Amino acid sequence: MSKAIAAVLSWLVLAICPLPVWAEPTISAGSATVGVGDTFTIQVSISGAEGLGLTTWQIDLEFDPMILPANSVSEGPIRP
Repeated sequence: MSKAIAAVLSWLVLAICPLPVWAEPTISAGSATVGVGDTFTIQVSISGAEGLGLTTWQIDLEFDPMILPANSVSEGPIRP
């Protein structure tokens, strides 16, 4: 009988105080339709990292520089 009471009490504690669940951060990139020889910008951002203490992050972008050269890369602010 005491095992049944302990099981019910454990269930009630978990039901009243659920464990925290965090979403995985998501990295997304914009898109653009451009013509041959056009210069364009693609914004890359991260979301879902609020409350995780994120202060820096890195992304590796692969491309063929013979087809698509990168003229510049600029870093924007980290906004909470």
